[in-house]
Amino acid sequence: RLTESFNIIPLALMTSILPLMSKYYEASKNNFDTLYKLSFKYLLSFIIPIAVVISIFSEQITLFFFGKDFLSSGYALRILIWAEIFVFVGVVNNSILIAARKQIIDPIFTGASVLVNVVLNFILIPKYSFVGAATASVISYAIGPIMGYFIPSTKAYSRCMFYYSFKPLCASLFMFLFIYYTRNFFWISFLISPFIYLLILYFIKGVDKKDAYRSN
Repeated sequence: RLTESFNIIPLALMTSILPLMSKYYEASKNNFDTLYKLSFKYLLSFIIPIAVVISIFSEQITLFFFGKDFLSSGYALRILIWAEIFVFVGVVNNSILIAARKQIIDPIFTGASVLVNVVLNFILIPKYSFVGAATASVISYAIGPIMGYFIPSTKAYSRCMFYYSFKPLCASLFMFLFIYYTRNFFWISFLISPFIYLLILYFIKGVDKKDAYRSN
């Protein structure tokens, strides 16, 4: 439930811009491309550093929200939060398919994800319990976005997804290094690390003022 609470963000965003995206697909291909690219760019810039921070501080977060009786589930949280990255891009992909009148492809992605999840649950849960279930979830959520790269009609969207994940991952790496070397000072590390991420992201031009004009 803690990780799923983030789902409202891409759902709210894409629900609000889907009518505009559908309009642009018919009226302006350039505006359509700009809209879904910005969606990938900023949603990935948001969720990737969150996944990094929660992975590092999973035990502290679990202890804070649920108490010491659930501390062991921090290992599952460390893994499961990475599924949110694929949930975020999955919501964008779904909106793109609807706007582009290609939603008939979506059951293929969903079916493959469900199949992989069921198979992995049978394999991993008996041996690894809830940690195995978390691992199965991450892999199954990743199936759809990765499959899209190998389908000609969706390859451009998946390529865009990978492209816009690169700079947030780079900035998150610097943030991780900062957290690693300040890990003995929890609150300093926890509070300052987001500013480190934003600073690096700005310097490598992961965000820029031109996006506001391109989206208009």
